Amino acid sequence: MDHINDILSSDLLKRYVLREVTAEEVLKVDLLKVDHSVIRQELRKLEKDLKHNYNSKEINRHKECIIKNISGKEQSHYTTDNPSKTASNFSSWLKVLLGLTLGILGTWLVMDSQLTTKNKAIVEVETDMANLEKDYEELNQQYVFINHAGTTPYLLDGKALNKKSQVIIYWNNILQRSQLRVIELPAISKDQTYQLWADVDGEMRSLGVFDPTTAIVDAIDMKYMERASSLSITVEVKGGSDHPTIKTLTASTSI
Repeated sequence: MDHINDILSSDLLKRYVLREVTAEEVLKVDLLKVDHSVIRQELRKLEKDLKHNYNSKEINRHKECIIKNISGKEQSHYTTDNPSKTASNFSSWLKVLLGLTLGILGTWLVMDSQLTTKNKAIVEVETDMANLEKDYEELNQQYVFINHAGTTPYLLDGKALNKKSQVIIYWNNILQRSQLRVIELPAISKDQTYQLWADVDGEMRSLGVFDPTTAIVDAIDMKYMERASSLSITVEVKGGSDHPTIKTLTASTSI
């Protein structure tokens, strides 16, 4: 219990919610959530506080500040001195007119180039900010689900099968939704895939296939089945199978 108190008094859980953790720390917190309800409660509290404090205006203000820095530089002014005296012949007037024309053209080309550069920079900033907002929203939705009061984490472990495999399933009967996060799974060939199964009334039902490399750190959505009594993971041919291959059972747990 002292170890749990140390975790609660540290900044690990806060950094976990803010996504400022290493892969090893994600693994540590995920495993703690499986066995300790107090950890799950604290994460839900932190998630609620984060959602309350978040204000999209801060992002907009940051964007405006960046754009202002980009466009705030004064444009260079280009002037062409007019002749101080009237030219005495037609050739002099042509030279003056040519000089003025070239000066105006040069000024326009330089200003157009500067404007194009600034417009590109502004578009890049707006794109970056849009991606930031999208990433935050996806991250927020993920943490809201994982820390939802009805979400229970289950550890699918392969120790009984003499396999180094650990996968966490976040299961929510209220929202009828599930997510999967890989901690460790044995390597498989390119023509194979991992498949998640649920035992529903004695029948193994597929909850989908997944790529373990995309499910590390980031949780991925899987299918949900009512009345599921256990969850299992097998290795199947690429694309998945209609029925689980028992001999390739990698991890399982009761729920």
